[in-house]
Amino acid sequence: MSVRLRLDGTAGHGAARHAVDKILSTRLRIPYGDAQWLTRELPTTLPLLLEPSDADALAAELRRLGLEVFVVPVPQGNELRCSTHAHLLEGGRCQECSAALCVICTRRDGGSCPACARRRASKKRWQR
Repeated sequence: MSVRLRLDGTAGHGAARHAVDKILSTRLRIPYGDAQWLTRELPTTLPLLLEPSDADALAAELRRLGLEVFVVPVPQGNELRCSTHAHLLEGGRCQECSAALCVICTRRDGGSCPACARRRASKKRWQR
């Protein structure tokens, strides 16, 4: 059975926050800036399926940095993927086209997939 990690509390400030974001950037294979989006609003559940032993190791590492971390079992078959980050799990849907989005995309682009966000920005430019 695969699991996910739920992060609660705060990601801290300064060096601790940087360390948390760097760890998540590396483990989730996302840019550092996206890791910052992920930890900006806690609680959040990481959009990555992990084996229990890997989850326990990552949880221990994050706990040492002051986060509250909980291991959450994932029911089999509940593994929809983000349309932008195919290796990350769905955390919501695009408000405009219903594409699957991970929590990073949902927070970063205001609930829209990158294609819809670009389309909306382009419309705003033409409407000026």
